[in-house]
Amino acid sequence: QQKFGVTILEGYGLSETSPVASFSPYGEEVRVGSIGRPIPGVEMKLLQADSWDEAPEGEVGEIAIKGHNIMKGYYGRPDATDEAIRDGWFRSGDLGRRDEDGWYYIVDRSKDMIIRGGFNVYPREVEEVLITHPDVSLAAVIGVPHESHGEEIKAVVIRNEGAKVTEDELRARNHDVIDADGPSAIAEVVLATNPTTTGEATALHAPSLAARRPARTARAACSACVRASSRPLTRARSRAPSTTPSPSRAIPPSARSRKPPAPKAASWGSGSP
Repeated sequence: QQKFGVTILEGYGLSETSPVASFSPYGEEVRVGSIGRPIPGVEMKLLQADSWDEAPEGEVGEIAIKGHNIMKGYYGRPDATDEAIRDGWFRSGDLGRRDEDGWYYIVDRSKDMIIRGGFNVYPREVEEVLITHPDVSLAAVIGVPHESHGEEIKAVVIRNEGAKVTEDELRARNHDVIDADGPSAIAEVVLATNPTTTGEATALHAPSLAARRPARTARAACSACVRASSRPLTRARSRAPSTTPSPSRAIPPSARSRKPPAPKAASWGSGSP
C-alpha cells in the first residue's frame, strides 16, 4: 500500500461460490489478513469439525457459506454434493475464525490440519514463522505418523542459495515465536537447496501417510518444492508447429482460388424481419 499508493482490500471465494463469498468493505479501516465480511445476499458461519453444528464463539471452525451464489452441486457426483451441501449451506473446507465485528480470517485448510497429541496444529502458522527467516526461500509443514502422539510435525525447508541456517536454528525460531514446547513444536526439519524451476517436488514423508492423506501429500509436494537429488527434471520437448497442412486437412486447389460469395443486400421492404 505504501509502495503503490492504493488501498489493498482482501476477499475470499471458491469456484463453488461463483466465485466471491466475502470482501473487505471499501471505506472502512483495513484489517490486514482478514477476508472481510460476507457480501450482500450471502451468509457465513463457522462449523465444528465433525458435525454441522456451529463452532463455539471465538473458536476456529470450518467456514460454511449460504446464498444465491452457491453452486447446485458437483456434476455427476451426488455423494460429494450431499457431503458438501446441506440445507443450502456449503462447507468450504477452509478453517477460519471470526472477530467480534464479524470479520473473518482464514487459518488453514481442514485437510491440512495436524492433530498432535490431541491438539490441533495449523501448518500455515508454523510455515509463516519459518518463511520469515532471511535464509529461507520456501517452507511446508506436514504431519507424519507417530506412535504415541498420533501425528508429529515435520518441516520441509528450502534455503536460499548460499544460506547456512541449520535445522536446530529453525526449530529454535519456531520454539521462540509460537509456543515453546507446546503442540506446535517441530520434531524434524528437512533441508533442501535445489528446487526445480517450476516448483515441482518429490514428497519426502512416509508412503503410508501418502495413502492415508493424499490431499496433504499433494500440498507438501507443491509447497515444499524439494527434490532429493540434483538430477535435473526431465521435460518433454514441444515441437514447433508445422507450416505444412496435414493431408487430411489440406486445402484443395479449387477451394484456394474460389472467391467468397458477394454479400446480399439487406431488404427493408414490408414483410422483412
